[in-house]
Amino acid sequence: SFGTHINSSKLKADIERIEYKEITGNRFHFLMFDPEKSVGVLEESGIKYDTSLCFSEQVGFRRSTCFPFYLYNLAKDSISPVIEIPLIIMDATLASSKYLGVSQHVSLPLIYSLIDEIRKFEGVFTILWHNTFFSEYKYTGWKDVYISTLDYCKKNNGLLTTGKFIYEKIK
Repeated sequence: SFGTHINSSKLKADIERIEYKEITGNRFHFLMFDPEKSVGVLEESGIKYDTSLCFSEQVGFRRSTCFPFYLYNLAKDSISPVIEIPLIIMDATLASSKYLGVSQHVSLPLIYSLIDEIRKFEGVFTILWHNTFFSEYKYTGWKDVYISTLDYCKKNNGLLTTGKFIYEKIK
């Protein structure tokens, strides 16, 4: 929910409403992340990994890396046990006029170049594709961009998997 990035009680309440209780990963709504509070919220809520760190308005490397890393808890002045799996690209960043607002034809070469860069370093290409972007009614053609992205990853020997799998490989 909105505001969970600064309130562990709200995040815990959201987790409690989910029937599947083995919640290990998180992405805050609207990519909200407060460097002073969010890490503590994740720790207090029992979250093992997060994928919120991304630019809403730009694709790429918000923390200059395509590798998962341990977050730093500023309040405790210590390394957190929570791992950040950096989010590299979000569908709305590409399509929304308040962000990049580019077409599908412009998006694919941009996505492919990011994949190629990450592949050089054997990093992790993490994407956020909202379910609404599969609708041909409002987001015509964006499902095809998603499918082309996965195909490109597959053709380049990318491992198509989950955040939980990545977390477990690191641990």
